[in-house]
Amino acid sequence: MFASIHIQAQQLTLVKDIQEGSSGAIGMFHKAHVFNNRLFFTANDGVHGEEYWSTDGTESGTLMLMDINEGAANTTPDYTQYARFPGMCEFDGYLYFTANANNLGEELWRTDGTATSTELCDDIYPDFYNASPTFFHTYKDMMYFTAVHPEYQREPFILRHDDNNEPQITSLGDLYEINGVLTTMWNTYSTENSGTVITFLDTLIFRWYGLGSGLETWITNGTPEYTGLLYDNYIITSLEMSSSPKNYTILQDTILCYSSSNDNGDQLWKITRDPSIQNGLVNTLITSIFPGGNADIKEFHLHEDRIFFSANDGVHGQELWVTDGTEGGTFMLKDIISGGTGSYPKNFTSYNGKIYFTTFDGFDEGHIWISDGTAEGTFSAADIWPAGMTRSYASMKWQEYNGKLYFPVFNSGLGEHYLAVTNGTNEGTYTVFPTNTGVSVQLFNGFNKFMVMNDELYFVASPVSDNLGPELYKLSEEIIGATPTITDETNLILYPNPLKDELTIISKGSSSNAQMAVYDISGKEIMLHQITQRTNRFDTTDWPTGVYFIEYRNGDEVQIRKVVKL
Repeated sequence: MFASIHIQAQQLTLVKDIQEGSSGAIGMFHKAHVFNNRLFFTANDGVHGEEYWSTDGTESGTLMLMDINEGAANTTPDYTQYARFPGMCEFDGYLYFTANANNLGEELWRTDGTATSTELCDDIYPDFYNASPTFFHTYKDMMYFTAVHPEYQREPFILRHDDNNEPQITSLGDLYEINGVLTTMWNTYSTENSGTVITFLDTLIFRWYGLGSGLETWITNGTPEYTGLLYDNYIITSLEMSSSPKNYTILQDTILCYSSSNDNGDQLWKITRDPSIQNGLVNTLITSIFPGGNADIKEFHLHEDRIFFSANDGVHGQELWVTDGTEGGTFMLKDIISGGTGSYPKNFTSYNGKIYFTTFDGFDEGHIWISDGTAEGTFSAADIWPAGMTRSYASMKWQEYNGKLYFPVFNSGLGEHYLAVTNGTNEGTYTVFPTNTGVSVQLFNGFNKFMVMNDELYFVASPVSDNLGPELYKLSEEIIGATPTITDETNLILYPNPLKDELTIISKGSSSNAQMAVYDISGKEIMLHQITQRTNRFDTTDWPTGVYFIEYRNGDEVQIRKVVKL
């Protein structure tokens, strides 16, 4: 590696110290949202309580949206009561969210990103009572959500904009009765919005509790007249039971979910089109993974043309399963821990054509595994990754960024938390910090996920050495360091970029003493080559997918180019 060039792959930056001291501004459970080229989140500056903030990625551009609940009281909902944070929803040029204003309780608000536009939409539950809007979902020209009404308990609502862009809110349960079935919302305290409401074949599918039917699958087109129960899986004459459908997921022309019925606990079901019946949809059982028992299905993950999940067949314990929506295409992919113990796969994500997930070995959760969708191609990351990079959290989030997969790791022996990155190989798996930045950081789940905006990665962390509490940080990639004078870049031609199997370099000047070095994103030199002719071709087949820096040196001339391998 040339001594005069330093490639700093990742640059960690504190966006703003919103609340000075070790308390920090950002707590747990909060969701963030990118809107109008700004990142919206919640924070407490120690003066105004917990309010909505936004940032453009700079310190001066990180601002409180508005002191909605004036004084030190919190504007954000009491998410400890929700067991979840309602989140934010972008709809028709506005960002909708739940806020608690003075003497109004938790109601629906909106903003276009400015304080002057931030306003209350409607006092759904009048006076100081909490309507607590949540489960936001956009559908056609409307936004679906649920809220507590003084007469109807929690009910589904539809919001539309009129010709003046003013919000018009309509309840789908004004009469506390839908198609003759009294209703109320059961999943107020569900920990995730995902999988509880979905758009399918121009119809909104959601789960709902009807008095007399229990928690079942319902459908609507946004009007009370076409809002009703799709099918009651659990039919017991004298008792009100729930099939509790979960994780609606679209697979080609079908919706898959898991729910219980008279004969079984959780099993695989699908919703398909059937023009012969009135509502055009039919709900059918795919297969019973655990006949007569509860398969305890969890975490649907759609990858290519199949869904991967965790299930228990009553013999092997909780293991990795896969389905293509048919009985024959549903099977246990691998018995990771043989016997009836189970490995409890969870935290699924897709990256570079493979599935990444974590397991439980009976003692510790968070062991990372990788699968190409076959039993033979399903293996522990410990088989190929460096020690210390294969242990994460029981509940964690992945984030693909600039061609790599970022994730948190935890060294239980040292009690230290790191941010790690991988391209799937041993050489491409390492800690971003403290190793590469010199900053020791305690990771927090403040956003419950990473966020990417303007080619920068945002998350919540707390530097151990600086006595800072959890604050907003960003990670960017750039080249830093002193270099000799760089000549006209037209003297060097590189193509193609992005590249796949071959890189061609053409030097227009004399190249008798030229050298070319290639560095990966971590700054590691992977190739050094003497340039002896004007046109040079290099085989890049074995290069892992990602970003590389080409350093071309010819005497005093130095050029650095960035290329991407697909």
